[in-house]
Amino acid sequence: MFLNDAIEAYKFAKSMGAEEFGIHAMMGSNVLDPDYFLRIAELLREHAEIIEDKVGIDIRYFDMGGGFGIPYKPEERPLDLSRLSDLRNFFPGELWVEPGRFIVANAGYLLTRVTEVKRKGGKTYVGVDVGMNVLIRPMLYGAYHHIIKCGESEGFETVDVVGPICENTDKLAINRELPRVREGDLLVILNAGAYVYSMSSNYNGRPRPAEVVVLGSEYGISRFREPLDLLTMWQVVPEFI
Repeated sequence: MFLNDAIEAYKFAKSMGAEEFGIHAMMGSNVLDPDYFLRIAELLREHAEIIEDKVGIDIRYFDMGGGFGIPYKPEERPLDLSRLSDLRNFFPGELWVEPGRFIVANAGYLLTRVTEVKRKGGKTYVGVDVGMNVLIRPMLYGAYHHIIKCGESEGFETVDVVGPICENTDKLAINRELPRVREGDLLVILNAGAYVYSMSSNYNGRPRPAEVVVLGSEYGISRFREPLDLLTMWQVVPEFI
């Protein structure tokens, strides 16, 4: 059914004067299995051949949407790109991919300070000064981001890491085993280079943190910390009020 719909769409585009054609498959998000990429590539090429035959066009662009995955959990193995080398000449036209996460995710680290440690009902909560307004993926998708404690520690403890937003969903990690922390400790949240700032907001009146670029022993501000005034600078009171 979906292939028939696609054929009709290509026919319509051709009738309207379109001269160049591509085909896109949204294959999923953060895939780490190279065989999955190969299976999608075969399916994409097969469908392209059927569409070309039925519509009388040449498809020049093949977009395998979803990008390359990265390991978020310590036990996950990285995607073996060498297994995908056959894709270079697999399609009769150009192969397009979306490698944003693969390029930048591991390059970003989110630093946060422990503001309090609370034990209640047999559960330990570690409060930090960054919340779901900055890192929304755990709340939105149940996504995992590995967390490291800076400095020495005695023993481990299973905790929930929670932010300062007044929402019961403001949790960066649930039932996570971490080295014991105290107020003032610094935590590092990994894989923050992709889908962190781009999905952040000023929800609940929270300015976003600064960004710093580090290269070897050099570092510099790349984005300033947002001042509180930024939250109201574009607001105006209409004259009729």
